[in-house]
Amino acid sequence: FTLCLQETLLRDRANAALPGPFLVAEAELALWDWAVIEVIRPVRVVDLRGAALARSRVPTDVVGAADHRLARSWAAALHRHPADFDGIAFPSRFRTGDNLALFQARVGGALRVAARRRMLDSPVELGQACHALDLG
Repeated sequence: FTLCLQETLLRDRANAALPGPFLVAEAELALWDWAVIEVIRPVRVVDLRGAALARSRVPTDVVGAADHRLARSWAAALHRHPADFDGIAFPSRFRTGDNLALFQARVGGALRVAARRRMLDSPVELGQACHALDLG
């Protein structure tokens, strides 16, 4: 939950902020839901995490740069790959976990939403994430 909030809502916005809690308006949080996704069938992903990234010879900026143009180019190339990958596993730029980008056209029937909740209806998860990320 915390990494998803960080990747989706904060991204690079907090980087330029003054030290101390980073303020997020309640109205902004009200725009978001979060979901638990159940895997129905295995998905095949290109692993660009850790040593697998080095073995793949993919430039590290593909998974770590703030500018996503290079990542988009590589994602398009991996989508065209004859192995028909369903997506890409890559490390968070925040170094707090892993991300999974799935190719929508390839994962039909592979996933289902097991639960969905409004962000503001999740006080425990939201409180823990705000504490971890120093949000106010």
